Amino acid sequence: MLSKISWISPCWGETKASQVTNDEKGITSLIKKMQKLSPVLIVVEATGGYQRAVVLGLYEAGLPVAVVNPARVRQYARACGLLAKTDKLDAFNLAEFGKQMKPIEIRAPLFPNRWSRTAILWFP
Repeated sequence: MLSKISWISPCWGETKASQVTNDEKGITSLIKKMQKLSPVLIVVEATGGYQRAVVLGLYEAGLPVAVVNPARVRQYARACGLLAKTDKLDAFNLAEFGKQMKPIEIRAPLFPNRWSRTAILWFP
């Protein structure tokens, strides 16, 4: 779960989540944590651009990342009977959504500048 100020990162099957600021220090911390865990897929909601830096950082670190539509994740939560909405619940639901729905990992060639690599993140 990502916002302007912070993100929450649970791992599927865990009961605790980490929360770190959405800045260079926080993103670096997330990347290091994810590199240690070697996840199958990291699922990030598209959040009006706030996700760009973290997705680009994960992608450049060679980690498997997918960007998903938050409306679909919310529909999935409702279908599972999860009507309450908090950042922490949303984050755990996002992890479950990723496990069950298997969104497509971003796979694209590297381009010579960051803007090109950022632009490719908008394609499903």
